[in-house]
Amino acid sequence: MDWLVTGMFKNEPKPGEAAKKVLDELGSHALTLSHARHISIEKALALGLKVTTLESDQQLQEAVLTVHHACVQTLTETPALKIIENHMGVAFISSLQTTLRANNDETLTAAIITEQGGKENHRERDQDCGSFCSQFT
Repeated sequence: MDWLVTGMFKNEPKPGEAAKKVLDELGSHALTLSHARHISIEKALALGLKVTTLESDQQLQEAVLTVHHACVQTLTETPALKIIENHMGVAFISSLQTTLRANNDETLTAAIITEQGGKENHRERDQDCGSFCSQFT
């Protein structure tokens, strides 16, 4: 709430009330149902949020869609689970790689690989293949 009062709504006549309206609406699980719930531009404007439509700035829209498409492609075509990158190009990419192998002891080996600044950390765990594979039958 502090940032809404001191940032977005600082020039409003009643910044506290404006911030409370946004928090009451967007912070209500009964109204939004989840963090992934879409909020239309019309709804955002009706709440008093200061937003810019991507369509009003072609350069901004192109930049946002480029990043969006790169992330979607990376997340769907690689084992990456999470991507965080700052404005200086420093990235944190977390991924999960699994290997199923049929052998006499029926063991599943999964390696979780986390890359951060070029460093890799590997953690391995073995799991009984029967309990894991039964989820898919």
